[in-house]
Amino acid sequence: MNLYITNSISKNNLMQFNDYTHLEISTCKNIIDEINNTYDDSECKKIVIENAFEYIQVDKIDLFLRTVIKKMRKGSSITLIGIDSYAVCKDYISKKISIEDFNLLIHGKPGTVRTASISLHGLVSYLRNEFGLRVIHQCLSGYNYNIEAIRE
Repeated sequence: MNLYITNSISKNNLMQFNDYTHLEISTCKNIIDEINNTYDDSECKKIVIENAFEYIQVDKIDLFLRTVIKKMRKGSSITLIGIDSYAVCKDYISKKISIEDFNLLIHGKPGTVRTASISLHGLVSYLRNEFGLRVIHQCLSGYNYNIEAIRE
């Protein structure tokens, strides 16, 4: 089984990840309970988490990642996609973006509140050191990070 987790699903996501089970954070009362109650440990071959960490309470991110990684089979992959807070802050301090753009990127559009910020390098280090995952791809494109790791 493949699992796609995001804050909210768009038509583009549905087409791109049509062979994945979709889990939308914005519609779950408790995303961690939802994952634990719905999916067995070691059930997933591929997991994609896109623009989701920002909408999880900071003190729950570790538990969220532990829960998701338990669902990975050995040899399976996880892809993490999101906004790199370090890159956004760097460009704001260098006056390459306005305060309005900074707020939009870090805090989200009005009506949505991002509760956490993450950086590419911090997340890569955490995946390696805390979970022993092998990171096979990491890149930063503009403000978006893309990380792929394998559970061995």
